[in-house]
Amino acid sequence: MLFSAASQPSGAPVKSNSFNFPEALAEKYRPKKISEFIGVTRAKKALAKLAAAPYPSSWLFYGPPGTGKTSMALAFAAAINGEIHHVPSQKCNVEELDKVVKQCWYAPHGGTLHVVIVDEADKMSFPAQLAFLSKLDATGFPPATIFIFTCNSTSGLEPRFLSRTRQIEFSLADFAADIEAFLRKIWKLEKGEGKPNFARIVASSQNNLRDALMKLETDLLAGPEEYKEEVKVAKPVLAPVLVKRVHRRETCSVGRAAALKAWETRRANARKAA
Repeated sequence: MLFSAASQPSGAPVKSNSFNFPEALAEKYRPKKISEFIGVTRAKKALAKLAAAPYPSSWLFYGPPGTGKTSMALAFAAAINGEIHHVPSQKCNVEELDKVVKQCWYAPHGGTLHVVIVDEADKMSFPAQLAFLSKLDATGFPPATIFIFTCNSTSGLEPRFLSRTRQIEFSLADFAADIEAFLRKIWKLEKGEGKPNFARIVASSQNNLRDALMKLETDLLAGPEEYKEEVKVAKPVLAPVLVKRVHRRETCSVGRAAALKAWETRRANARKAA
């Protein structure tokens, strides 16, 4: 029995003193520092400078899934030892917003800044977007607070909301080689057996690093998947044509011989008659 009923009360968080659960690769190798991220050079540069001299501001990280937007926000908060207020995906409504902003009017723990992270901001309710308009203005901005919004696309956000944020794009489109090298490194550290097709994993994941790590984790457990390249054999095109042409030639030759024989027979018969 892994957990005893006496040590694990009903409804209490599960704790184990004798067994360390392994972590998923996406969590185990999640970057903890701004400098550890793959690609996203512009984001790393901007946030490293902001971490060195933080100030109240609002930011919007946008880009495809699995490019490190939320992880970067958490790494930034850790870099400044900020007090984190995390608003999960699709939980940002007016009620939740007022609750979080109210907490930001108090001094943050550690004496640094509040860091409000709003995931999938493009899914927040329209009234919440409108409520943010005043809170992100200079007159209503809570003191010692940095807002970081993440989203896959800015198309669902109000132009007035966007104008109140500093926007940084997250993309790994130009870093396929770096992702492949990262996967090779993890495979070696995890003592994987066999040789996965790292380039194919990256391509099939469309440079989504989280998805690539999921695929690599499956290969670690089940062994690398064998990819069989389809060998396409071109169908012969000339052969039938040549056959037809030869057939036609034979047909013509046979026809000519028959005609010549018939002419000779007629000529012979005419001589006899004469």
